Amino acid sequence: MTAQLKSRANAPDHALVGALVNPASAPTPLTIYGCATRRLTNTSLVRFGELNAGRVLRALEREGVIAASGSACCAGRGQPSHVLLAQGESPQHARCAVRFSLGRRTTSEEIDAALCTVRQVLGSLLNTRH
Repeated sequence: MTAQLKSRANAPDHALVGALVNPASAPTPLTIYGCATRRLTNTSLVRFGELNAGRVLRALEREGVIAASGSACCAGRGQPSHVLLAQGESPQHARCAVRFSLGRRTTSEEIDAALCTVRQVLGSLLNTRH
């Protein structure tokens, strides 16, 4: 994984975000919003199955990974994203959307560490679901 990221050091940021949310390595079904269209290169909005974004975000933050819920225009409101609803997503699924963003100086080592943490957190949340 690290070698792949380093070899793409000059590639668009979305390749690095893609590595963070690679469906092949996700421990739960993964939806990547907007993957078939042009979008911001440093940002990915994803849904990890039916896991509520609030639960995922709290668990990630406890481990030092900061992300956000929903689309950027709706972050922090507690309401499902009107953008996702307009795209036909259900309110339940829209409440599960988690947004990952990279900064200009985000390193491949930071992405590797975040990826490891995301996998651990998702595994833990999936094992404690009621």
